[in-house]
Amino acid sequence: MMNKQAFNQLLQRYLNGTCTPQERLMVEQWFEAWKEDRPQSAVSDEEWQHITDRMWSRIMLQTEQSNTPAATVKPLYSRMWWRIAASVALLIVCFSGWYYFNRTPAEQFRIANTDSKPKQLLLPDGSKVILYSGARLQFPDVFADTIREVLLEGDAFFDITHRPVQPFYVKTSDLAIKVLGTSFFVRQTAEAKTEVAVRTGRVAVSERYSVNDKNNGVLLTPNQKVVYYAEQQHFVTALVEKPVPVTAKPPAFNYEETPLADVINDLQTTYQVQITLENNRLANCNLTGNLNQMDMYAQLDAVAQAIGASYQIKGTTILIVGAGCD
Repeated sequence: MMNKQAFNQLLQRYLNGTCTPQERLMVEQWFEAWKEDRPQSAVSDEEWQHITDRMWSRIMLQTEQSNTPAATVKPLYSRMWWRIAASVALLIVCFSGWYYFNRTPAEQFRIANTDSKPKQLLLPDGSKVILYSGARLQFPDVFADTIREVLLEGDAFFDITHRPVQPFYVKTSDLAIKVLGTSFFVRQTAEAKTEVAVRTGRVAVSERYSVNDKNNGVLLTPNQKVVYYAEQQHFVTALVEKPVPVTAKPPAFNYEETPLADVINDLQTTYQVQITLENNRLANCNLTGNLNQMDMYAQLDAVAQAIGASYQIKGTTILIVGAGCD
């Protein structure tokens, strides 16, 4: 989020002629709106956040909807630069003109990816979205104080800015997905089936429209997913196909006569998945080997082979099965 100091620096760059074409367009758009309505009241910190959210999202929308590169935008210097510069200088001292953006109703942006390649979007709060081919996303130009809400059709990946007091909701035709700050996939199919897969953080997935006041939903943690079947109104949880490390610095995964319990602990910490042993004798097994540069399932295969065991995936839990060691 841009603060007042950063905003001041942007205006100074405009006056000095050192801003980028996109920044120049931004300032000139602000001037066009500001010159039409200039109340003299001061702008509070709360109003400032609304204003900057809205302005950034408007610039983002114009960038996404335009096929013209930013460098080809024609600045207004040739006919009105001196007028804008004078207004900018005034704005550096008094931000009263920005109140215009705060008192107008929030606009709804509707962005569709009609290309075959994924499209990257930046939401007003700084959250990032990858919109896959055929997907559509609707969101306001500025989020409300207590909630952030978007509507999704199709497949998308979300990387949400952490704001605990302002939860983020992704709503599909059937589900409401609540997050505080996390990254996750949403995939929808023509068979009335929706999949939500979490990479980081925690996500609560529930039915968007409850039936007979039934509270039907699940809580997902990293490397877990849920598939919702709309016709049956049924959730099925599982692990994702390719779990990824969640910790910033995974262990070396290089072992020499290391107790199996320590190896399991490394795997659980790295991927934040639950791994249990079928019997206590398995805890007597030791492991020697290097599991580095392997994905989680390859690591489990290597562990199981080394101790003469196997593993089963039961929902979101991995069960190590075998006779164990003396």
